[in-house]
Amino acid sequence: MLKGIGVSKGIGKAPALCYILEEITVPHVAIGDAEAEKKRFDAAVAEVCADVHVMHDEALEKVGPEEAEIFNAHLMILEDEDSLAEPVHDMIDEGMNAEAAAETVFDMIIDMMGSVEDEYLRQRAADAADLKDQVLRVLLGKRKIDISRLKEPIVLVAKDLAPSDTIKMDIKNIAGIICQEGGKTSHTAILAKAMGLPAIVGCKGILAAVKNGDAIVMDGGAGEVLCNPTAEEAREYEERAAAHRAEAEELKKFRGKPSVSADGHVVAICANIAKPEECAVGVENDCEGVGLFRSEFLYMDRDTLPSEQEQFEAYKKALEIGAGRPITIRTLDAGGDKALPGVTVPAEENPFLGFRAVRICLANRDLFKTQLRALYRASMYGNLLVMFPMISSVEELRAAKAVAAEARAELKAEGVPFREDVPLGMMVEIPSTAMAADLYAKEADFFSIGTNDLTQYTVAVDRGNQLVAHLYTHYNPGVIRLIANTIRAAHDNGIRCCMCGEAAGDVDFIPALLGMGLDQFSISAPGILRARRMISRLSYEKCKAMVEELMKAATVEEVKKTIAEVINK
Repeated sequence: MLKGIGVSKGIGKAPALCYILEEITVPHVAIGDAEAEKKRFDAAVAEVCADVHVMHDEALEKVGPEEAEIFNAHLMILEDEDSLAEPVHDMIDEGMNAEAAAETVFDMIIDMMGSVEDEYLRQRAADAADLKDQVLRVLLGKRKIDISRLKEPIVLVAKDLAPSDTIKMDIKNIAGIICQEGGKTSHTAILAKAMGLPAIVGCKGILAAVKNGDAIVMDGGAGEVLCNPTAEEAREYEERAAAHRAEAEELKKFRGKPSVSADGHVVAICANIAKPEECAVGVENDCEGVGLFRSEFLYMDRDTLPSEQEQFEAYKKALEIGAGRPITIRTLDAGGDKALPGVTVPAEENPFLGFRAVRICLANRDLFKTQLRALYRASMYGNLLVMFPMISSVEELRAAKAVAAEARAELKAEGVPFREDVPLGMMVEIPSTAMAADLYAKEADFFSIGTNDLTQYTVAVDRGNQLVAHLYTHYNPGVIRLIANTIRAAHDNGIRCCMCGEAAGDVDFIPALLGMGLDQFSISAPGILRARRMISRLSYEKCKAMVEELMKAATVEEVKKTIAEVINK
């Protein structure tokens, strides 16, 4: 058995097809005719653009408008003359051949995108890498294997899959996908979920262990792969497949139902999104609102800051799609490792602890006020809440609220309509903030716990460092105490406490959060019904009693055991 990261539930059973691409070696040769090289590059980009338009239409037909937006993002990269065509042309003028110039410029774009802190946005560097591969293969005449017309069902095994690979797949003959690389927010994961295909990523060693034709059984939820299983093992996975189908049918019963515990305690289950169109995905999955709208997408991959009008239109769109549901929009949370157009951000040795998020906004008040003006203007079109990220002092919270007050005063003076009562909340994602949550609760309208950063900072672990990644867990007793303290402080001061980190979407962690009194869970849209079902099976009173025992747990295993006892009763 091999283990990876299960990213799309389901059981896949079929022979393996190893999708191994011919390696690309980019030549660096002297050129004689720079204009001819430029035309060759432009023709390659035009060909890839035409392919991307086709892929967009295929995505629209196969999975829907939200996933099709991936390919609109690809077109934006390809058609951005300032970032792509002009730098490539300049390098060709300096004597570089088209392939070498294209590789150099794409690598610069990939490095820029890959440096952002937010994992979801960082994974978008894969878009640029996909386009680089497509353009270079056109220039070099090295095409990919065609997986759009398969003769029989297969489990596709690959090093990684680009969005262009995934959307072209003949899905009626794809029993499952296994990638040696990739993470939970990769496009392979997103598209596989949308297409209902079992998928596993980060399955180290899979290409060395499997050859074409090997019998594969995979569990996309558990992240398990069996190569050439015994008859008994195959039967076990058939039983899992039947259970998975039955679960999918059962979950449908929770659509349109309130999120309420067995003894009547009501909470809210909301969606995390990264752009306005994704609000529709949350609505389709029966969310009760949006608990985290990452506004960073508006600032990415461009040479100028987004205008107030552009931001207003984006926020308005999300609010209108939400149709009265509460939509919580987080103000700009760019890191010190991600350059913002027109904003000077000095190089830093440790940008995750440096000049980022609200710190950048308070140092660039015009940038911040522009966003807040757009948000207030959009408030007329729905149920808006605004929250500030990375708050590490009461002074910062007060300063952020002061800029919001300035934005309101300006709009009022200009006669621009807006809602004055938009709640202003804050992220609790720094240990010192969680420890002193009672001080912040007196000045914020609501809390939203960001467990990704809170966990990282509390246990001093870089999640990307495989040597210590196993220590990164929200089941750590110290993390749990900080969460409990934050929720208690919120309630003591009459405000709601939400959570939008990965912990909120961990079904096995729900009893702990319910028992601590968390008011709102904000998770990825596909997990909403599963979380609602778990809450319906739990007694709020028993979970509260369990939390008392949880505070005595000294190890991660003791924490998990204490929570599991409530689930299994």
